[in-house]
Amino acid sequence: MVTVKDILFLSSLRSARIAAGNNGLKRKIRRVSFIDCPLQDITASDTNQIVPGDLYINSLYMFKNSEDDIYKLFKFYIDSQSAGSIVITEYINELPNRIIELASNHNYPVLFIDPAVPYGEIIREISALLLAESNKYLHESRIDSLLYPGVTPREVRELWDYFNPEAKRYYCTFYGETPILIDEKQKSCIEKMKEERALNCFYYKQGFFIIANEDDDHILQKTGEEISASLSAADPQSRLGISETFSNSSTFHFSIRQSLSAFEIAKCINAPFLYYRDIGIYKILYNIKDTNCLNEFCDRTLGVLIKYDRLYGTYLLNTVNAFIRLDGNYKKVAMELFQHENTIRFRISKAKKLLGLTEKHYEFIEILSIALKSAQLLHIYETENIHPSNR
Repeated sequence: MVTVKDILFLSSLRSARIAAGNNGLKRKIRRVSFIDCPLQDITASDTNQIVPGDLYINSLYMFKNSEDDIYKLFKFYIDSQSAGSIVITEYINELPNRIIELASNHNYPVLFIDPAVPYGEIIREISALLLAESNKYLHESRIDSLLYPGVTPREVRELWDYFNPEAKRYYCTFYGETPILIDEKQKSCIEKMKEERALNCFYYKQGFFIIANEDDDHILQKTGEEISASLSAADPQSRLGISETFSNSSTFHFSIRQSLSAFEIAKCINAPFLYYRDIGIYKILYNIKDTNCLNEFCDRTLGVLIKYDRLYGTYLLNTVNAFIRLDGNYKKVAMELFQHENTIRFRISKAKKLLGLTEKHYEFIEILSIALKSAQLLHIYETENIHPSNR
């Protein structure tokens, strides 16, 4: 929903001054409305058309000579559960103290705007924002239908035409979130990429989807790299999931699902971006519904090493993590952890012994690799500080 705070980013309201009710900026706006007549002229039928969430624009011309009438007007606004009001300061430049107190006590925001700003521009921009928000919820419901297991081929085709009307031979889908860039800053970043690269972009939940189309799949690959770089530069905490390349509209729902899956795993493993084709065994682990099974598996493997580390002040878990990540290369592990190579060999040997895998080198790598990836997905053992600097 659009809030009073959101409209302060609009060009017509950037110079607006908050005259009262600063704590009510999160009030939700449903539509723009007017009351520029005496309250006694409002009939019962008029009252029935007043909707909670109305944002009123008023010059207060009819009330400028009576503080009591202004007070009654704002009390009416508050009692009717309106979102707030915008006052054009052509006739009144300041609110009386008791009206400021009334608005502030009810967290009712009152914005003052210069009379040089046209009414029509304010209405146009707020209405456009409300429409965009309405479209966002429409997009979300349609994306949700693509995620539904029972979606039909006909529905997929219709939604493909809706979301990607200018399709080319190849396409891929991106889903991302920008924790630092929110509200207007996020929209500005996305709109800039959209204009520069002719992308189809639409918002979903806390993030956004991007559909990139090209007649050459190699160019599409480059486009993906550019989008990832742009997002990372704008927000270092951004995360992006990228689907495989598709050439058939009937697989559109797969591209949506793949980008979401890649995004979720990118968040878990703290990667700025992740291609679905590269998620490997995470594809299986992420879809295991019985997380108790994964927890038990981690406890019987990583848990054993953690218990030993805590008891004797050693670094077996950190060493094993580096060993798996560096493809079992003792020399590289030693360099990363600033240890002698023999120290690394001793630690790995000790870990194998504790897990009963002394004579099973490949099984040791397989089991520990799966356990470490499972722990990342489950967000467990994060306090163990598995990091190269921890020797």
